[in-house]
Amino acid sequence: MRFVFGVILVLTTAITIWLMTLNSPSPDPDVSELSTSVELSRHERNSNEENTAQPELARTNDTIEHKDLSLVEQALLRFPHISAHELEAIFANNPELKKIRVDFIIALIERGDMAADELITNFRFWGPYTVAQSAAGNAPHDLTLDQFNKLIELGADVNGEKLWRIVMAKQTNGKVLDKWYTHAALGPEVHKELFGNAITFGNTALYDFLTNGVGTQLVLNEEEDKYISELTNEVKGSLDGYAQLKQQLDETSDAKKHLQRQNLINRLQRWHGQAQILKAMSDDESERAELEQVAAQLSQKLKEFAQH
Repeated sequence: MRFVFGVILVLTTAITIWLMTLNSPSPDPDVSELSTSVELSRHERNSNEENTAQPELARTNDTIEHKDLSLVEQALLRFPHISAHELEAIFANNPELKKIRVDFIIALIERGDMAADELITNFRFWGPYTVAQSAAGNAPHDLTLDQFNKLIELGADVNGEKLWRIVMAKQTNGKVLDKWYTHAALGPEVHKELFGNAITFGNTALYDFLTNGVGTQLVLNEEEDKYISELTNEVKGSLDGYAQLKQQLDETSDAKKHLQRQNLINRLQRWHGQAQILKAMSDDESERAELEQVAAQLSQKLKEFAQH
């Protein structure tokens, strides 16, 4: 399992670094900025076309014309065409789109800008990275079952290959995990790796799905048991790790602070999930109690970040 965990961490880091090269560290603006941008750009076009003697009328008509459009519809107006290879740069340069990422990508596929299974890049060791994987793997929130079904309906080859196993390891919607497991015809041959994914990402939903939904159990050999012990000690000391990372965040320049802050939140979420999973795996009552306390403290830190 040490090998499995190691591969997952390397893969995750590599994909994250690749995506980060396309992402701006600027903070996410409110999603209303998208509406404002569309309104302003349309108003500018109207101003050039209409009599400037009635600017207020032009602005009023424009507002009436767009007030009932959804954010996705506004984004489609704003970007008449986007290719698959432009996708990541579009989200990096327009962070207000991130909150509607999945629905916007689905709309782009439906409009014919790209195919669900169209290649964005090809990772040497992990295979093709497609439009559908970009939607699922970078969703700001969990995929809904409707979104997942729509990607499949639009032609996404949602399977059990390595990169899909990584992408789906981030999903915490049990219905989506169940649909993927069935649709991809997964079985015992990947159970241990999926358990490894769940522990590595701190994904309690995936762990619960495997143990309760699939009805399988994680059986460790001696080396794997040793690794779990080491990970447990790391998670127990996560608050010390948090203190160090928080100090680094406080000392980070404003230009990089947003990205550093998000990285710290991601780390807290992972530790929190790992604490819960490791507690469920442990037979030691004292250790279970300690991990429960750690999970509660990490949860409090996450709440503090959410309030600022």
